[in-house]
Amino acid sequence: MTKLLKEPENISTPWGFWATIAFSLIAFIVMSIIQGLVLVVYAIQQGANFDVNDKDFTQSINRYALDGDLLGLAEIPSATIGVLLILWFASMRKSISVRQYLHLYWPRIGSILKWLGIMFLVMIGMQVVMTSLGVETPSFMTDVYGSTENKWLLWVAVVIGAPFFEEFLFRGFLFEGLRHSFSKLTSSAVGTTLAVLITSGIWAVIHMQYGWIEIISIFAIGIALALARLKTGSLFVPIAMHMMMNLLASLAMEFQPELEQLEKSAVGFIRVLPH
Repeated sequence: MTKLLKEPENISTPWGFWATIAFSLIAFIVMSIIQGLVLVVYAIQQGANFDVNDKDFTQSINRYALDGDLLGLAEIPSATIGVLLILWFASMRKSISVRQYLHLYWPRIGSILKWLGIMFLVMIGMQVVMTSLGVETPSFMTDVYGSTENKWLLWVAVVIGAPFFEEFLFRGFLFEGLRHSFSKLTSSAVGTTLAVLITSGIWAVIHMQYGWIEIISIFAIGIALALARLKTGSLFVPIAMHMMMNLLASLAMEFQPELEQLEKSAVGFIRVLPH
């Protein structure tokens, strides 16, 4: 484990612990505010009544929060501004280049294919576990996907926007700051391990719209994404993995009836096999 997580030290270092936390929070809060503003503008255009004394106020907010078109409209600009903020915060650290800070190096094709394959196997394994536990598709996903009239917009937001912002923040800016901060207090291996676990945990917690089993799965995927960044030295690898994961999830929603029928056929076939 120590050998797996260890990475050569650089003379130039990113922001310290508190600056890393502060800048990361600013990027996340700004992104959330932009999404909230888009929600309000969109809802007003749809004729929503934002009277807090109205008994249907909470239901109206929840309905718009699960609107697939709104999610697409909100995610794209908020993710774009979020990424630009992270790039700006990294550029403010004059002792290290933005490219070196966020590890914006093009990886080898073989490395990308290898880690995409690992991600695919991880997703298959988790799907098998969830199916065996009887975990159904989260209602959040079905509500969002079923409410959209512009699927291409939702797909751009989910497959491109969200992966870029989340990887720039969690496996890029936040990860590097925590890793170097903890390494100064302990050792490189321990600091890296703590950064992997903490960033994966925070990333899982912000997905509270899912059930606890899905959140545990997201935590495990976060570890895989962090390891991919460490082993390849490129942030573009976890971005590609994240994009593939969201793409496959979107395809699963698009062909959900066919997949459910296929699953039933497979279960029926297994039952008739001789024991």
